This record gives sequence, structure tokens and C-alpha cells, in this order.
Amino acid sequence: MEIFPVSGWLKSRGITQLEVADLLQINKSTVSRKLHGHSQFNVREISLLNQHFGIPLEVFMQTTQSDDPTKLS
Repeated sequence: MEIFPVSGWLKSRGITQLEVADLLQINKSTVSRKLHGHSQFNVREISLLNQHFGIPLEVFMQTTQSDDPTKLS
């Protein structure tokens, strides 16, 4: 099962897709596509997510094939 690190990071902290959508001023379905790897966050979005929620920049560059979202490669 493919795990998407940004999605797992947000979920583990109780941050909803709606909160992300509001911050980025995009719709929730766009957030969902980005969190599930169907499209990518742009530099502005990554910067906002880092500043507002404290998501480490490294999380945006990690992928894993694990059932354990804490194991990132």
C-alpha cells in the first residue's frame, strides 16, 4: 500500500483537508488530489503549509511503500 507522507503527517496531527484547502485557497478535491499523489504541491503551497502547520520540507520529498506512515524513505 502506498503511503503519501504529507497526507499521513496532516492526519497524524488532526489537520483536515478543509483546513488545508482554506489556507491554500483551493477546493477540497484539489487538496485530495495533491495529498494522494495525483498532482503536486507548488512552491507557494509548500511554503504556506510549512509556515502555517510546520510541515517539514523533507516530508514533501519523501515516498514510501509501507503500511506504517511513520516509516518514511
